[in-house]
Amino acid sequence: MNVELSRRAGAVSLTQTILSLSPADRLAFAAAVDAAESFSKLAKRWQDLILAAEREAGLR
Repeated sequence: MNVELSRRAGAVSLTQTILSLSPADRLAFAAAVDAAESFSKLAKRWQDLILAAEREAGLR
């Protein structure tokens, strides 16, 4: 687990972008974040999701 990535994902966990995922997709997202060594190692789908959620939250 990459602590920085985990914090980054956690900071946007209550955005509509994340909350609009199906329960299965939220679980897959959390598992991918937990397993990834860094943001760049995440699948593009999850990278794009984090970036969209950060824009929504005003973090980017």
